[in-house]
Amino acid sequence: MPDNLIIYPFNLLGESGVTVTASADAAYPKGRLYDRSIDFYWQYTATGAFVLSLDQGASFSKYVDFLAICNHNFSGATIDWQYSSNGSSWTNAVAQWTQSGNAQVVKTLTTPLRYRYWRISVGSVASPRCAELYMSLGYPFRIVWSDEPAGTDVDNVQWVNTIGGLERSIKNGDSKRKRSYPLFHHETAESTLIKFREATSFLDSYTKPFFIKDHEDVYWLARFTEVPEERYSTPGTTFRDVSLLEMI
Repeated sequence: MPDNLIIYPFNLLGESGVTVTASADAAYPKGRLYDRSIDFYWQYTATGAFVLSLDQGASFSKYVDFLAICNHNFSGATIDWQYSSNGSSWTNAVAQWTQSGNAQVVKTLTTPLRYRYWRISVGSVASPRCAELYMSLGYPFRIVWSDEPAGTDVDNVQWVNTIGGLERSIKNGDSKRKRSYPLFHHETAESTLIKFREATSFLDSYTKPFFIKDHEDVYWLARFTEVPEERYSTPGTTFRDVSLLEMI
């Protein structure tokens, strides 16, 4: 199993100063590409190739090593994930691929990249739609396996009693993953304690969900169930307990 929990705390498309360009229907605006909800869609009623792009602005500063495309209908189309320093000459961040199916897409980079312009270029699709186009940077944090991380599925069911006293279930949606991880922070020049605080600063006082890569190498949109608590062991050594619930 991996040693780290990786948190992807921001969506570059939604960061301050970033301009997103995407043709869109009035009822399905481009803002839905970066509202951190996988239930509301961006959509454009047309058939053909299209581009979804962003410009960080002249003072661009954020690195990227992660892409997720959620709840889309891009199956069968070729997709290029690309970056540029001038907005006219583009380089593939990963090799072009032909999308098979409409399941969540995840692409990662071995080395984070910092460029002003990013985009995905998609081949012909009829009325393309997508619930979230998420570009971010991974923050890895070491899991303390000796403190026994835990996981379960949380049901999304309401139980009610009928007039006759029988119990019936109302399914509100699919079950959700829940994971609890004890993390280790060693306070060095590149302190993971500082990095964790930096990562959570993108969450707007813990109101925004974010992507993670869990201990089984699975990527999913999550939120903290409570503000993660710091536990101070010895000077320079801090542990932190995090509890994560899947957003569906």
